Amino acid sequence: MRTLLPIAALLFSGSALASFEMSGKIIRLFASETGSIAVRLDKNYNDSARQECPGFNGWAGNVSADPILKSTLLAAHAAKTNVTLSISGCTAGGAWVKIAAVYSD
Repeated sequence: MRTLLPIAALLFSGSALASFEMSGKIIRLFASETGSIAVRLDKNYNDSARQECPGFNGWAGNVSADPILKSTLLAAHAAKTNVTLSISGCTAGGAWVKIAAVYSD
């Protein structure tokens, strides 16, 4: 069963509406001391990512992520479960699509 984090959706975007969604297992995870977190999924990103962010480098993340979002991504990575990322805009200078919310199986 998928768990929705509606709080994360409201905290990370001007609205809870995503531009598109991406699904798969997290195969790489990046976190920095400044609070940024980003992931790569095992499935190819669709053309929507490149349309959303012309400078897209394959990562989806958030440079000012709430601890709830970080915890969900870390837990999904550790458990190797599927996730669906709701994407809304760009971040990291246009290199990452911005994660607005996470659904975990």
